[in-house]
Amino acid sequence: MKKVAICIPHSHNTFEKYFALNLITVLTKFYSYANKTQNYSFNIFVQGEGYIDTMRNILADMSLKDDADYILWLDTDMTFPPDIVERMLNHFENDPELEVVSGLYTWKTPPFRPHTYTDFDEKTGRFKIAAGFPLQDTFKIEGAGFGCLMLKADVFRRAKRPYFKMDIKDNKIICGEDLYFFKNNKVKMICDPTISCSHHVDNFISIDDYLCYNKLDIQNGDIIVTDEDIKKIDE
Repeated sequence: MKKVAICIPHSHNTFEKYFALNLITVLTKFYSYANKTQNYSFNIFVQGEGYIDTMRNILADMSLKDDADYILWLDTDMTFPPDIVERMLNHFENDPELEVVSGLYTWKTPPFRPHTYTDFDEKTGRFKIAAGFPLQDTFKIEGAGFGCLMLKADVFRRAKRPYFKMDIKDNKIICGEDLYFFKNNKVKMICDPTISCSHHVDNFISIDDYLCYNKLDIQNGDIIVTDEDIKKIDE
């Protein structure tokens, strides 16, 4: 039986109701799936002290100490499809070489960029955004936010510490703690855009806001972008 660690960084005393209710739904769905298949068990870890990079480092160590096989990261300002856990696990079962699966979510402010990235640019020290991609099929990426992401625990076992660190230069953030991880750890990684999550501000932000705000077209299920579109989106 393989073990899934569900890691939740959260620096407040309570969860927002929308997240708590959604988490209960996710856990209930996964409990039913794990009980039926007898293939998985799970533990939940919540860390609420320190900056986000510190919390993530502590949670990763908790998961490794618990001998986890997979680690699912969920951010508490988001909501997720109820069957997110089993859908991500199915990707690993179908491709033994796969190491990371990300769901799809966007930044909370215009232009609502997807938190998925392609090649790392050594000159700028930044990842390139994945601006155009299929909405119904998985696609390869090189980095993603950790707000909705599952990876094999062995990735951490071979990684150097600290796993997460805010990359700051001249008092400016070059990349966040999550992309710092992927900058230093090359993995086989996909995004499943059908695992579409909502990011909460005063309302929920999703891929629909990205498409609408940037006036992007969809053809045959793919997001169509031009070089000029990408330039505006990535400003």
